[in-house]
Amino acid sequence: MSIFPDREAAFEQKFVHDEEVAFLVRMARERRFGLWAAGRMGQDEEAAAAYARSLVKGALDGKTDAELLAQVQRDLAARGVSASPAELQQAMLQAEAGARTQVMGADPSALDRR
Repeated sequence: MSIFPDREAAFEQKFVHDEEVAFLVRMARERRFGLWAAGRMGQDEEAAAAYARSLVKGALDGKTDAELLAQVQRDLAARGVSASPAELQQAMLQAEAGARTQVMGADPSALDRR
């Protein structure tokens, strides 16, 4: 009996797992980034949650990071809040770090709050 089919199956399972984790991290990142931006805009909790959901939906619809950053910059500017592209990029990176920690180290109930 060859070990190659077992290895192939293990690599496929790892690939599927890695893709699932990457997806969860991206969605959690968009949510965190949206909440950060909504806070900068002075939105209340309900409006902030809706704004974060809109960024998650944009990501699900295939918007790139650059498109999401541009959208947030436009939304901030419309509210009279200035933010440089570098500041927005930094906020997105911080949101990603937090999201990665949440997804990689969280118990399943923490993921339900995405």
